[in-house]
Amino acid sequence: MNVNQPISVIAELAFLAEVEARDRLVVAGFDADNQLSAVASWPLIGERPYDDAALAITSWPDPVRGIAAVAYSDALTIDLRVIHSATAASGRSMLQLLRAGTGRWRSAVCSRPRCCPPIGNRYGQSAAGHPPYEPLSGRRKDPQTWRTEYWDHWQAAIRDGAPSEGALRAALVGSLLDIPLRDALLAQSARQNGAARPGFRSVLHALQASSTLGVSLPLHTCLAAMLYLDGEVAASRALVNAVLLVDEYSLARLLHNGLDMRAPASLLARSFAHFDPIDLLAA
Repeated sequence: MNVNQPISVIAELAFLAEVEARDRLVVAGFDADNQLSAVASWPLIGERPYDDAALAITSWPDPVRGIAAVAYSDALTIDLRVIHSATAASGRSMLQLLRAGTGRWRSAVCSRPRCCPPIGNRYGQSAAGHPPYEPLSGRRKDPQTWRTEYWDHWQAAIRDGAPSEGALRAALVGSLLDIPLRDALLAQSARQNGAARPGFRSVLHALQASSTLGVSLPLHTCLAAMLYLDGEVAASRALVNAVLLVDEYSLARLLHNGLDMRAPASLLARSFAHFDPIDLLAA
């Protein structure tokens, strides 16, 4: 994770905390080398999450030198001053203090002119002084082990239905930020006459119901691809357009171009099925 990039923090913090990026406060502590040392989260209900977060910040051990926090909420009145004060009182640096809502994010510590207005910056918009989006630059495990583990989670979900556990649901959504894993699932959905597609589509629908933030753009785009493959062009186009309003996500742009050119679903299926999922996982 690049802690200096607000959008990277928004995309990864909920994933690393294994919580759904919705109505949730996530606080993380980083050491002097910007390596993740501690992470905790609380549901955004009343004043308690802020008090609990402040207590966690002041009680974390010495290796924690910097704090990053994200309030995943659409409420514009989110007040993060308690966290800022607790960080200062503990002698630590406030690396990022952010609110992430549907399609928009805002820094609570940004002092740059014409940047971070109350309504927030669009995910796909270049905010003044803020570097671009670089998701999943670091993981707890090596990429091959991580991808294999989440591939198994996805296979179980496709077979048995979306998991009810919030942490695993959030992890599945976040795992689609990894392009080789995402593309392996798309390839699987198109191979063997689309045998796996109904299960994959069902899981995506279930996860979509509680995932509306920028971190889940790949989820919405994968669902748009499933709709396209199943010939539901109007629904696919609506979802692709909604994604592109938030960010110029490359897969969404690819689908948009195909829809504009009226490319048949069979062509999209062949392009996905051309790749072997296991080869993509090893990319």
